[in-house]
Amino acid sequence: MVKKLMALSVFGVGYVLGARAGRERYDTIVTKAQELWRDPRVREKVTQTQSAAKDTARRAQDLATEKLPGSSGSAPAAGPGTVSGSTS
Repeated sequence: MVKKLMALSVFGVGYVLGARAGRERYDTIVTKAQELWRDPRVREKVTQTQSAAKDTARRAQDLATEKLPGSSGSAPAAGPGTVSGSTS
């Protein structure tokens, strides 16, 4: 109960302070964030990060396919407790 009251208090203080800053401050923050996002250096880093993430995911998939017994990569292997060829 104390944690909920604390969270509500923090939210209330944030709301009041945010309301005092007003729409102008919000618009300023949004404008600066958009400028940052459009910066060519930021876009380059985003592209590099996306490429690295795709490469890492591809390597992880290849490694998992290698490590799973009986895996051909097209269908998942039967999990523990499953009997192959049985119908219920």
